[in-house]
Amino acid sequence: MLNLSSNESVIAMSFDLTIPQPGGLSLDLSVTAGETLFVLGANGTGKSNLMQRFYSNHQGNARRMSAHRQTWFDTNRINLSPERRRNNETNIRNYDAESESRWRDSYSSHRPNMAIYDLIDAENVRARLIARAVDLDNIDRAKAISKEDAPIKIINELLSLSNIPIQISVLENDQVVARKSNGEPYSVSQLSDGKRNALLVAVDVLTAKPGTLILIDEPTAICTDLSSPHC
Repeated sequence: MLNLSSNESVIAMSFDLTIPQPGGLSLDLSVTAGETLFVLGANGTGKSNLMQRFYSNHQGNARRMSAHRQTWFDTNRINLSPERRRNNETNIRNYDAESESRWRDSYSSHRPNMAIYDLIDAENVRARLIARAVDLDNIDRAKAISKEDAPIKIINELLSLSNIPIQISVLENDQVVARKSNGEPYSVSQLSDGKRNALLVAVDVLTAKPGTLILIDEPTAICTDLSSPHC
């Protein structure tokens, strides 16, 4: 599955995608901001190879989630420095452009840690922007920022729409936790497989920069019925 994240500043942005065809021909497509494209085919027809090809052609503005992605967290709090986060991003971008990344992920344990970092960082950046606006006595600006949908808010709205009785939040010591109704908070690492997978994909999508080509290999690896006790 392909999606191009968007906001008003990149609404006209698009990515040209070329799909090789028999006989040396090609199918040329263009995905614009906000559009979603599903690539369907039987096992062994080269869908993962195609996702990797798309990524390699747009490496600088793409984010790829492989079919063999890790779906568990080593921790539910930040364990990376900003410099380490930037280095991991550079290394992963380069690795994902290599053909080996289609069947092997040498950075599988790094990606969930980066997702936790990005989720908490998005909350912290939003809080700092609001605080700065208040410090400058720009209350209208602070109110405007507070009304913008943060990643965690969107995730919780999606959970509610899916009839999943949990809410995600960040505690004061930068721990990402889940809570059922009025119950005690617990680490997101203890969520069921389907919910963890869905959370990771949601975080990767929602923390991507505007104008990013998002490539999700095997999106059906996410449990299709998150309300099921088996998810």
